[in-house]
Amino acid sequence: MLTTWSPKLSMGFTGVDTEHRELLELASHILVQQPPSSSLHEQRALFERLEAHLSRHFAIEEELMAVAVFPSQWEHRTEHARLVDFVGSLRHELQTGGPALDLLSISNRLLLSWVVTHINTYDLAFAEFLRRAGTIQ
Repeated sequence: MLTTWSPKLSMGFTGVDTEHRELLELASHILVQQPPSSSLHEQRALFERLEAHLSRHFAIEEELMAVAVFPSQWEHRTEHARLVDFVGSLRHELQTGGPALDLLSISNRLLLSWVVTHINTYDLAFAEFLRRAGTIQ
């Protein structure tokens, strides 16, 4: 289940769209690079990159939501926190010896699915709010 960027996922903000594209690429890369094709050390490094990317990306999105006074921003932020917790728990599992291969495979597929679903629902709803407010075209 490799997912690539699609114009359907575009919010209309170049910076955010670039971040989403990079996030999808990283999540897809994590799925492809799971053991046995990569070591637990490589997996840990990928999850650390993912956590850093999420922190940076979510800070940008949450600032945009606050400035725009987006009515659903708290629900949206809650979804961000859920993903950060999920990724953190996977990274912790990897640091403490790693989850079983089947658990890692399922978790990585869930991660990729969550990213796509989040962009398709929460992020595109925010983009529509911004369009109606005249902030973006």
